[in-house]
Amino acid sequence: MLDLSSSSSPTSVLLGCFVVVMLLPGSTLRAQARNTIGFGFGPVTSYPSDFGGSGCDATYVAANVGIGHAISRTVAIEGNVAWTGSASTSCYADALSRPAPEDGDLYHRTETPEAIPGETFWATGLGAVVTPWEFGNVVPLVRVSGGRLWSKGLWTWTWGGGVRYAFGRQRITLSADRWHLGYEISDETWVYREGGPDELQVRQTLERRPRPWFLRVGWEVAVR
Repeated sequence: MLDLSSSSSPTSVLLGCFVVVMLLPGSTLRAQARNTIGFGFGPVTSYPSDFGGSGCDATYVAANVGIGHAISRTVAIEGNVAWTGSASTSCYADALSRPAPEDGDLYHRTETPEAIPGETFWATGLGAVVTPWEFGNVVPLVRVSGGRLWSKGLWTWTWGGGVRYAFGRQRITLSADRWHLGYEISDETWVYREGGPDELQVRQTLERRPRPWFLRVGWEVAVR
């Protein structure tokens, strides 16, 4: 997984691209295409650990299909459907190599809502795409949307941005979207007892607030 807390995070990259684009010679602003359809694909980083399998390392990816409708020269409403899952997974079993616990050892047990575990999910979203400037065929864009992960029963909102390169009725887009998720888990602390049942010491509810990034390469086409 990528460490997005560093200076090379998608936010920093997007800001850098935005500054470079702003320094390029500008051109007259043209209206957005009235209607568009598009497809996107790319990796997902900082994937929620509760979604993945225990003892597994995976590369996560997402794909989406979107439909846009311009309501002004710079603002379009966009709806999309996204699928997210693992492209490759390698699991390992190290339970046999672990030493047997000793009487009195502490260990933790985490319980998540039934719908949370599972690498794959479908989501829908609805939001706005703003393209306030244009520099030749390159257009910076900002995207804000809200949606739902249906199989996991979670609502989400996203923000992000990128650039769009137009040629004729087609466009290539490079963007990064950050999803904001939230749910609760139960964390229990137990004492291992060799000669009897284990003893529960503490049970507490913890909030999970994962913030995965969808790094997307997309293609759009204008339809009349």
